Amino acid sequence: MMTESSPSFLPRIESVFYAVFDEHQGPKIVHQVPEGLIVGQHSNLANVFSVPGSLFTTSPTSSTPGPLSSEQSLTRVAASVLSSPVLSRLGERQPFPAPQKRGASSGRFLFNFDDVSKYIIPPSALCGRLVKFATRNHRIIGFPVELKGRYRRNYFRYNLCFVFERNADLSCYEPIVRKVSRVLTSCEVRLVPCRHCNIPTSSIQEESAFLSGPNSSAAIHAILEQLYEDLNSYSETSIQIDEFNSIDLKIFPFYPNPPPVKDWQVPLALINITRRIEPNWDLTVAKVISVADAR
Repeated sequence: MMTESSPSFLPRIESVFYAVFDEHQGPKIVHQVPEGLIVGQHSNLANVFSVPGSLFTTSPTSSTPGPLSSEQSLTRVAASVLSSPVLSRLGERQPFPAPQKRGASSGRFLFNFDDVSKYIIPPSALCGRLVKFATRNHRIIGFPVELKGRYRRNYFRYNLCFVFERNADLSCYEPIVRKVSRVLTSCEVRLVPCRHCNIPTSSIQEESAFLSGPNSSAAIHAILEQLYEDLNSYSETSIQIDEFNSIDLKIFPFYPNPPPVKDWQVPLALINITRRIEPNWDLTVAKVISVADAR
């Protein structure tokens, strides 16, 4: 039986948070689930659905479709929760439970964001790499991203991080963190057809402002909630973000090699077990019985 100390046990996510580099305040947490477990000078604890100032520089009007509004984004994400194959297999539940008002109010928090902000929103050299670090009692894993474009500082940095207990093995979560970051980047920077190119299939990158714009705050928080709930409860999730992007995840634990068996650990049968074998026995047990001779 698997226990929390077993290497094959999937570690529980303590918190999921989304942080950005704000042009006025520097690194800051925009959303976190559960609410209030990470404290700091610039962490957004007052209102989970508060809309930060736009980090996206407006460009001249074009004929290309604009980014989804917050209502459209939240509707799409909510619809993906209700149609999620995870829920269809495991039963209904509330798609967006009310944020748990704990942490700051109860005096319990995981860590201070200001102490580790330089690792969550790191310099350019560490962006695009998997970053893992530890506090006194917890480990944080994230994949910081820096996108260059028509932003106010000519770049936009963000990171979606997962928090675990300090002794947790995060090997099974490394591909999860990479994929979530990759999908969110695709939502922020999309490919559109190039009307001025001679090649019909050519395309160019365009910032859709899904992450950096002011209208996607509720949708991002809804994504964090479903990641936290589904991965902890079912070890998988399916979130449809828009027409082209979705987050489909399944966690596979890394099972270690079995330990060597000592001679004195081999059992000795006191009765003739081979005569008691039944057709419905487990196949592995049926094969092991023949060598359970204490030799």
